Amino acid sequence: MEYKMGDIIKVEVVGSQPYGLFVKSVDDNTITGLIHISEISYGYVKDVNQVAKIGEVLETKVLSYDKNTKHLKLSMKALLERNRYQRIAMLNKEKKSRSRNFKDFTPLALQLPKWIEIEKEKEEVKK
Repeated sequence: MEYKMGDIIKVEVVGSQPYGLFVKSVDDNTITGLIHISEISYGYVKDVNQVAKIGEVLETKVLSYDKNTKHLKLSMKALLERNRYQRIAMLNKEKKSRSRNFKDFTPLALQLPKWIEIEKEKEEVKK
């Protein structure tokens, strides 16, 4: 079977490494490929095994195909709709999840006047 850039194909996951998913074409078992971790999602992917398991069938877009080695470079994120606000929304979501770890800023508020005085004294010494 012949593949070209931009084709949308189904592949089966046959293995994984921290850097991506190894797959084979559903239409032709002799064609193998890789979905690099950077081509899985627009967001951060910590573990490719949380995205897909061995044996799972995925829809992907062909980035390139080497006829000699019968190897595909594939993308899942190329099939995702992306608008210009998606990254901002994703970053805001990450910030919110990080900020949930902080319960109380009282110690910071108590230390702030002391830190201001120290900085003022440093400025006076410089003059």
